[in-house]
Amino acid sequence: MTARTRRLRPSCAALALLTLASAPALSQQGEAPASAPAAPPAETRPVDQVTFLPGASIGVAPLPGMRPSSRFLGFENPQDGTFIALITAPAEEWDAISQRYSPENLPAQGYSEPVREEIAVEGASEAFMVSGEQRLQQSLTVDKWVVAARTPEQVALVIAQRVPLQPAYTRQAIEAALETIALRAPPGLEEQIAALPFAIGDRAGFRAVRVTGGNSVLLTQGEDNVVQAADQPVVIVAASQEISPPEDRRDDFARRALQGLAGLTDVRIERSQGFRQGNADWHEIQATATEPSGVPVVVQQTLRFTDSGFIRVLGVAKDAERETWTPRFRALADSLVPR
Repeated sequence: MTARTRRLRPSCAALALLTLASAPALSQQGEAPASAPAAPPAETRPVDQVTFLPGASIGVAPLPGMRPSSRFLGFENPQDGTFIALITAPAEEWDAISQRYSPENLPAQGYSEPVREEIAVEGASEAFMVSGEQRLQQSLTVDKWVVAARTPEQVALVIAQRVPLQPAYTRQAIEAALETIALRAPPGLEEQIAALPFAIGDRAGFRAVRVTGGNSVLLTQGEDNVVQAADQPVVIVAASQEISPPEDRRDDFARRALQGLAGLTDVRIERSQGFRQGNADWHEIQATATEPSGVPVVVQQTLRFTDSGFIRVLGVAKDAERETWTPRFRALADSLVPR
């Protein structure tokens, strides 16, 4: 593991920033091209202008051939699988992100001889970049860049990945694109919600708290934005890029998704059923569980399957208050419309 300090040159009049992130769904999506390896790619430079996608506070000048992704917030080249993903996280998550990419934790994530660079970036109090080869679960090795920068308002995250078997870009070209990263003030919450890949027609009285990753929104009812001991109900709506399972495997898929939720123990499924509604396939599970402080909760998971994946609604509330909240969880889910 190598560590060094480097200054990344600022770009644009906005805050120049190189950033990091970890998104398992993205990091496992690269696939080897089916055709035979081609000649080495010609040197390519980023386009001249930094682009801020709708609802994004991170901008970057993409490389020629890249286009805005329909699967995540960022850019991708559908021909060779290269992507640049843009993610933001709450400022209080900085320590956890930094620890995830500490030298001792990188080998467990499949990195081979990674380099972690401490980066001086204008407008960021701390920043670093990890780069190197990473072996994914599909036994595919990719070139990966993970950059993180800390600001008072948020952690800005950028992941770049390319499949080296038949790349459209050199490593130098991708690093040149990363040097164009710029920040602007985070858009308003409603603007971020409007940029999500789904619309919520009825929030059922819940209040939106924050948007994460350009594909999910957290809602609650009550004054607190951080909910502890299930003092307030919580609803998370997220679009997934996973391929929808076949109809005969959806019940098992939904059960495994629910059982895999972090922080919940003693999960006991009360009902699990698929149904057809509004010309779409759905699945819903209701279960009881125990949250980390020991409070019994009711968990309701509703999946709306789409042509490109599915939308997941997860509602959690005190079990003693289920009659109040579960109908409202369902009302919100029923109003979902993919964009």
